[in-house]
Amino acid sequence: MYSFFPFARRTYREILRDPVSLIFGMAFPLVLMVILQIVCKNLSNQGLHVLECYEIDKLMIGISVYCFSFTSFYAGIRVSKDKNEGYIQRFYSSNLKLEDYVLGYIAPFLLITFMQSVMCVTTAFILDAILSLDKLHFGFNYILLIAMMIPCELVFICIGLMLGCSFRARESFAIFIGIILVTIMTGNIFFPASSFGNGYVIFCKILPFYPTVTALSCLLNGLSDAFPYYFVTIAYLVILLLLAVIIFRIKMYK
Repeated sequence: MYSFFPFARRTYREILRDPVSLIFGMAFPLVLMVILQIVCKNLSNQGLHVLECYEIDKLMIGISVYCFSFTSFYAGIRVSKDKNEGYIQRFYSSNLKLEDYVLGYIAPFLLITFMQSVMCVTTAFILDAILSLDKLHFGFNYILLIAMMIPCELVFICIGLMLGCSFRARESFAIFIGIILVTIMTGNIFFPASSFGNGYVIFCKILPFYPTVTALSCLLNGLSDAFPYYFVTIAYLVILLLLAVIIFRIKMYK
């Protein structure tokens, strides 16, 4: 049942061998959130209007999803490197099953994204207290928020596994930089999608990033508001997970 543990442990150790990238993926979004909140606080004190997406409760979720895109990048690069260096071929000759490979990659990256979620929410509460924003009030809904982020984290991890197994390391690097940019451009994180018109909003809703951010934002107001968007996220998760498994199976038989 837990036969994927040794492989997951090995993957986790490989991740820790590149601490600079890991720290950057966690620290940079948090520093960005701190800077943006300080700027927005100063603008508010001057009587200037601040976009809703920069309010701490909304930005906290947007930055969390932004962090997930970095994890997708690291997951894809890790898989593509293992494939290019011949590690995956050697793993296929072992007694591990297909699901062990998939879980062996998912488990360590899920742990990392979960830590990112907790750090983003914690940083947001600290900023709310220091800057006297009075936007966040700790309660069960924030614990539920962190738990509901897990499927959203898995969406990005599955994107990483699927593309990392399909492309070489060099190709993966460019593709995942694109994933990070698309997350920013269509996720309603740093600017409202509605500012580009209704057609752009419809386009954003087709991709998984906008529904993910919107579902988590709505979750703070109630499950009923979040459900339609969260359903889209779950649907993407099922599709991407199936695609990742299929691609791994194809590579295994090859």
